[in-house]
Amino acid sequence: MSDGFLGEYYGIDWVTLILGVTGSYITTNMGKLYIGMCVGLFTCTGGMAVAALSHQNGFIVYNALLMCLNLRGLYKGWKKSKLAMQLTSDAQAHAHVQLAAANDPAPARDPFPSKPALAA
Repeated sequence: MSDGFLGEYYGIDWVTLILGVTGSYITTNMGKLYIGMCVGLFTCTGGMAVAALSHQNGFIVYNALLMCLNLRGLYKGWKKSKLAMQLTSDAQAHAHVQLAAANDPAPARDPFPSKPALAA
C-alpha cells in the first residue's frame, strides 16, 4: 500500500512533521513567538491536508482548532506589540519635553499672573 519513502500522502505528512518540530523549536527555544506561530499555521494546513486525504475528520477539526489558536496568538502578539510601540513613543515624547524644559534658559512664565498686591 505504501508508495516508497514518501508514502501515500505525497510527502505532505513528512513536511508537516518537519514544520511542526521546527515551529515548536522556534517558539520554545528561540523565543520568537511570531515566527513560530506562522510556521504553526503552515503545519496545521499540512495536517489538515493529510487528514483530508486519509478521511480522518477528527484530525481536520483538531488542526482547525490549532489554526484558530495560532491566529489568536498572532493577533494578541500584534496587539501587544502595537501597545508597546505606543508606550515607547509616548515615553520618548515625554522625555523630549522634559529635556527641552531643562535646557530652556528662560524661567517658565505664569500665563495667568496674579493681581499685584495693593500697597498700604
